Amino acid sequence: MTAARLALLALGVLILHAWLLGGLAPQWMSVAKPVASAAPVVPAQAVAVRTLDRGQAAGAEVRADGGARVLAAQAREAGSATSDATPAPVEPQRRPPRSRHLPAGPLPAPRTQMAESALPSPSQSPQSLQPSTSTSPTAIDASPADVPVYATRLPRAFAYVYTLRSGASTGDVEWRWQQGEGRYETRLEGGSGDAPRRFALKSVGGFDAAGIAPLRHTDRRRGRGTLAVNFQRDIGAITFSGPQIEHRLAPGVQDRLSWMLQLAAIAAADPARVEAGGGVTMRVVGVRGEADVWTFEPVATETIELSGGATPTHHLLRSPARPYDTRAEVWLDPARDYLPVRVRLSHGAESTALEWQGVIPAAPSDRARP
Repeated sequence: MTAARLALLALGVLILHAWLLGGLAPQWMSVAKPVASAAPVVPAQAVAVRTLDRGQAAGAEVRADGGARVLAAQAREAGSATSDATPAPVEPQRRPPRSRHLPAGPLPAPRTQMAESALPSPSQSPQSLQPSTSTSPTAIDASPADVPVYATRLPRAFAYVYTLRSGASTGDVEWRWQQGEGRYETRLEGGSGDAPRRFALKSVGGFDAAGIAPLRHTDRRRGRGTLAVNFQRDIGAITFSGPQIEHRLAPGVQDRLSWMLQLAAIAAADPARVEAGGGVTMRVVGVRGEADVWTFEPVATETIELSGGATPTHHLLRSPARPYDTRAEVWLDPARDYLPVRVRLSHGAESTALEWQGVIPAAPSDRARP
């Protein structure tokens, strides 16, 4: 009987052992097989794996970040557990959410492209020359509301000779103005006859509700080349061929040549502006990027001596607000559409003066050949 009991007991142990091994085999296969197959191909990004938790619905997925190393570590932990213990479930390893906040520190400044614009075609309508708003960080000081818009009356076409005095130098210059079909062109050129021209100022553009509306201003000097100002009215900006800066384009802004014509047009439309108690304010920009508001105040009504005799004029002064500002004095002649017949500009120790001499004679016609 003792031997029979021992045999039955041994048989029971074998059966229990076989039952335990048979129950755990699927669990070990479910762990070992994913590890072996996933290890060489798991990408660096998050992947989807089957859960090992019996309590979770079959086929449910979790996300793991770390690939085969995370799965292998969990398999080793399951293998070290006792044979009758339930394997620990794989904890989902979720990738932390991407932050929507900007990194600390200053952001890089946006890169701007500033190209010199070409001269618009003559077919451009003057009504389209309306300034628009610009958000340039280097905009002209003073908002559009700070500078009034005046009525204007354009001068007639002319071609005059002026005497130019710059320092110790004296010479003749020609100033021409013509306009038609909604456009204008004006030139102020130094030298006469066959002598080489020392400089040439030019302004072209159209007209808008504020009067003269420049599109391009060039300043050519001997030995220096040409500098230009571009009034890009389609985008509401003023750019330069030299300095890489940009100004906001505001109503009534003028260049260093057109301002004299704009001042004459304002005075012709409303003479009280250049008489006692009046005044005219406008923006003026130069080819080197300078931009400022110029205010002309009446000084007196004066009669000055010109080459054509005594001439009644309106004397106006633009006083510099800062030491490096341009001081400008002009004498406007009512008999010549209020055009300046005398101009004095000073900038520090430098000074320039223009004085009217007369009309440029028309070119003689070719004689008929016999």
